[in-house]
Amino acid sequence: MSIAAVCLEIPKRGAIAIIDQFFMTIRWPEGLVFDEKTRQFWTEHPAAFAISTTNTVPVKEVAQALYNHVYNVQKKAHLRNAKYVVVTDNSYFDVAWIDWFLSTYTETGMPLRHNYFSGWMRTDRMINLSERLCVLQEAGYPLDMRFFHASVLHDHTPLNDAKVLAEKYAYYKRQLRAVRHSDSFALPRGDVRPM
Repeated sequence: MSIAAVCLEIPKRGAIAIIDQFFMTIRWPEGLVFDEKTRQFWTEHPAAFAISTTNTVPVKEVAQALYNHVYNVQKKAHLRNAKYVVVTDNSYFDVAWIDWFLSTYTETGMPLRHNYFSGWMRTDRMINLSERLCVLQEAGYPLDMRFFHASVLHDHTPLNDAKVLAEKYAYYKRQLRAVRHSDSFALPRGDVRPM
C-alpha cells in the first residue's frame, strides 16, 4: 500500500502554503492479505487502490525516505521557530502504525512524538482532528465546518487525503480562532455545580 504526508504553513492571515509533501507506495513481501472489511473498501474504490499499489518501492527504502521527510520537516520548523504538530484523522491507528513502521524498518527512526531537534513533543502536538471536531460538536461549540472546501478531491488516494486533512486542520484553526475572539460565545455550563 502507500503512505503520504503534507506539511503546511498556516499564517494567521493570508494564503496557506504547502511547503513539503511526501508520497510513496510500499512493496510489501508476498503473501500479505487484506481482512474482509479492508478488501471491501478497496473494491469500492478501485482508482484509489490502483494509485496506492503502483510504482512500489521496497519497504526499507520507503521507511528511510519517510524518516528523512519527517526529519527535514522538523528541521525546517526548528530553523523557522515554527510550531510543529502532527495531524491525523485516526491517531489510534495511524500514529501507532507509523511508529511501528519507522522503528521496524529504519536504524534511527523514532516514534512520531519524538522531535529530532527539541526532544519529545507534548501530547497536544499530536492532533486527532476527527476527535477534536467531535468533542467541539458535543460541547455545543459553534464551529461550522460545512463551509470547508478542499483544494483537491477527497478520493481516498493517499496524497489527496493528506492534503484534505491538512487543509481541514488549517480551516479548523482559523475558525476556532475566530470563535475565540467573538464576544457572543461562552462555553456551555451544563449540569456542573460547585461543591
